[in-house]
Amino acid sequence: MKIGYITAADSKSKYPWSGTIYYVAKALEKHCGEVVHLGPVPDNAMFRGRITNKLLRTIGLGYDPLHDYPLARKYARHFSAKIAEEKLDVLVACAASTEIALLETEIPIIGIADVTGRLAHEYYEQFSNIINAKSLLEIDGKFIHKCSAVIYSSDWAANSARQDYGNVRGLIETIPFGANVDPEDIPSIETITNKPLTDVCRLLFLGVDWVRKGGDIAFDTMVELNKRGISTTLTVCGCIPPKKYSHPNLTVIPFLNKNIPAERQTFNEMLLNVDFLLVPTRKEAYGIVFCEANAFGLPAITTATGGVTQIVRNDINGFALPEDAESKDYANTIARYWSDRSTYSKLVLSSRNEYDTRLNWDTWGEKATKVIHKIIRQPS
Repeated sequence: MKIGYITAADSKSKYPWSGTIYYVAKALEKHCGEVVHLGPVPDNAMFRGRITNKLLRTIGLGYDPLHDYPLARKYARHFSAKIAEEKLDVLVACAASTEIALLETEIPIIGIADVTGRLAHEYYEQFSNIINAKSLLEIDGKFIHKCSAVIYSSDWAANSARQDYGNVRGLIETIPFGANVDPEDIPSIETITNKPLTDVCRLLFLGVDWVRKGGDIAFDTMVELNKRGISTTLTVCGCIPPKKYSHPNLTVIPFLNKNIPAERQTFNEMLLNVDFLLVPTRKEAYGIVFCEANAFGLPAITTATGGVTQIVRNDINGFALPEDAESKDYANTIARYWSDRSTYSKLVLSSRNEYDTRLNWDTWGEKATKVIHKIIRQPS
């Protein structure tokens, strides 16, 4: 099978969409067929939309440069020309609603996404006050209706596609994404089980957005645990907390680029040398970071919001607390696991088992291939 891979981003780089576009392509290449990369599209295609957004932000409004009809027309021209150069069996559009909204082709299209336009508009603050909300909803609707199947990473998103977009002609499927970690970087079960436990409870907060990812709650949870006599540290990686968040047990690593081997190694070692991933996220369409944590046998403590519970199952690979939970509630959950080392050790093993059985790209690739074969074999 020859797969035309549609995304405006550089699908051979691990940078766009935190590496998900890259790992989807690799999974398809391994399990489904030859992947022909039809992008990237020059970044200046979004220049007009970005300038419009920047100007509107000064008056408290916004403009979504990604869901923009002039941009959709540029994408349609680019991908039409690329498709004409190849003999393709199927097109896979990864995080690419605008790329295919105005594309005309007889080749079946499989969409990959983690959120619908309707959810994005209602759930994320940055999309709630945009002046082109109508374009966002229309373009996503065209994407959903144009696809022969759309594979979402969570039931949260898949249910929105079914309920908010009328009579969808194609299949709507849920297949959880995997961990964006290369196979050679995944530690063995022996490495995880032989990791020595210390008297210090080591928490890790991973995220580029301190506010949206609940950094204040993570910090207060660390402070609360120390007040209770549980020696606790917090490593923050991916952002710099506001100055008021200062504590001798706080370590800040502003950013690690996993495309750089030395920094990827530091990232891997960091995951091996902590005891819990603590990300009390306020808004999350999915949460690849929780899959990555589980690959290292690291339980995830987070929030039951968006698509998170597609990954985190309570008392199996961590715990997703209610959205109104406070730092004392997170401290209670962590203390409960930490106070019984036998329970904690079982949680480590079951967290890794969730990665091995559900939250890896091989599992995603095998299931996605079945969906693609089902579409390809349908009579025209």
